[in-house]
Amino acid sequence: MVLGFITLVAYFQSQKRKQDTEAAHNQELQRTSPLRSRFQPLVSGINWPTDDGNFEEIEPKAIGRGIGTSSFRTPCVVLDLSTKDVWLPWCSWPIEVRAESPESVQTVVVVEPIKHQTIRYTDGTPGYRQDFKVWLLDPTSQRIKDRRLLLGGNPPQTITVSKFDFAGKAEFGSPPDLQRWLTNLIGF
Repeated sequence: MVLGFITLVAYFQSQKRKQDTEAAHNQELQRTSPLRSRFQPLVSGINWPTDDGNFEEIEPKAIGRGIGTSSFRTPCVVLDLSTKDVWLPWCSWPIEVRAESPESVQTVVVVEPIKHQTIRYTDGTPGYRQDFKVWLLDPTSQRIKDRRLLLGGNPPQTITVSKFDFAGKAEFGSPPDLQRWLTNLIGF
């Protein structure tokens, strides 16, 4: 009886965390709506990249050194291939990097978040590395100027699971720092 009650409490706590996460995401959507709406004409007219081509891998330690490409110019807009919209984290980037209007865009950056399972823990929980496929597009011709695969950090090698945890909650490594990579490319 007590175990059932504790399990029920843990379930409701996980549901509350899920609701809080969704509420925070909705607030971020609302907060960034004016900026994102300015870019809707560009978003709706974009020629979304579909080629996988050859992506040069950029390791996490190389991201901070700005290793990569000379095809990047600021200001930029970052679009999310998975949602076909402005990438939310870009909305809070510094004004020196972020375009304020579609007319001021020097580079269109398209990012596709992907995950690779790199580990399965003893309880069956998967562990994923989060990577970004990144395309740099010319804003006028929309031709691909460059493409890179930014690698994220690996998930933890071990996890601690209590008897009250729900199995199957995936573990993730840290995502690549796209802003840091791009700003280091221009020496910002």
